[in-house]
Amino acid sequence: MTELLAGFGKGRVEIQEQDLPLREFTAKSSDLYVRVALLRQGEEKFALASFELTSLMARDVTYFKQLLADEWEIAADQVWIAVSHNFSSPHLKQQLNNDEEKAAYRFFLKKLTDALETAFHEAAADLSPAKLAYSQGPCPINVNRNVETDQGWWLGRNFQGFSDHQVRALLAENASGASLIYSFDLQSSVLDHLDDDQGRRVIDGDIFGACSRFLEENYRVAIPLVGAAGDQRPLFTGSTERPFTCNQQLVSLQGAALAQAIEELTYRELEGRIKQTVLQASLPGQMRQKDTFDIRPTKSFVPKPGPAVAISLSALQLGNLTLLATQPELNSAFGRQIRQRLGLSMLASLVNGGVKYLPEASDFEKMTYEAMNSSLGPGSDQAFLKLVEEIKQKLAD
Repeated sequence: MTELLAGFGKGRVEIQEQDLPLREFTAKSSDLYVRVALLRQGEEKFALASFELTSLMARDVTYFKQLLADEWEIAADQVWIAVSHNFSSPHLKQQLNNDEEKAAYRFFLKKLTDALETAFHEAAADLSPAKLAYSQGPCPINVNRNVETDQGWWLGRNFQGFSDHQVRALLAENASGASLIYSFDLQSSVLDHLDDDQGRRVIDGDIFGACSRFLEENYRVAIPLVGAAGDQRPLFTGSTERPFTCNQQLVSLQGAALAQAIEELTYRELEGRIKQTVLQASLPGQMRQKDTFDIRPTKSFVPKPGPAVAISLSALQLGNLTLLATQPELNSAFGRQIRQRLGLSMLASLVNGGVKYLPEASDFEKMTYEAMNSSLGPGSDQAFLKLVEEIKQKLAD
């Protein structure tokens, strides 16, 4: 069998005090990073870049994908662009209405580009014969966030709701040491819309950023992927009612717990060729009736049909492990259904762009936040499962 090569790298997003404010952020408590993994086996190539950002628009995903595709001389659909979905980092603004907004966009885009370039070149230089291994184990720092109230279902902490507490990790050992790609059903949102004690919005990598930094004390690079986290939240989130240092401690403690869970895993080697495939499809749509921050709990939500929503699914097979990447955010229980169909698998959502939530039938029955804050309509869950079966068949052929 042709030898497998792997390389990993990371680049810091160089945000200095004099660069602030960036969008609404006027302070920084931790650095943001871009991390890259490269795999090659014969003519088969694969690249993954993970940004410590909330999300990336299609325009910017296309830009970053093409940048890596050109650098490594591969097709753009062999590049995955992921985000850690922390809510404490600046967005690249979608609508650029004047020269000031265009200049601010170019300024932050260059910083992200420089970090990506650094990570890619480090990963390319690191390419060397590698062995891959997989493991999973429990870490109960995620909890279901859909709670029934007198007004309707809303956001809270529901210990009776489903949460997959398994963290899943791919270990790569090459000539320079061990690196990781890990996936967990969690929205990394402890510091979501929180200011510090001086009233400043603070840039921070949140739980996944903290976890990766802890892991990188013992591993070369640790790349986070958001699993099926659409209806999940951290066990402990920040509050305006406590000092900001306490909120930061919640980030650190939960990041350390996740890192510890990963470090205690026992791995089993993966054998076999790498294979990848991409599926372009569409799902039933609905009209979004309210903006995100206008949504409230209700018992009278009725979905209104809307245009079909185009999505892509990407899959990477590593021996008997399938890594499935989706644009929509999936519920944790729905992720379990997908894993049952795929067998040994890891999930990554918000990859190659975001398509909001993929509500299940139960979300529309309960009128959850996920159902109301999505362009995907009733029937999307079953249509998506059919696409998963199609992906599975394509990989088997």
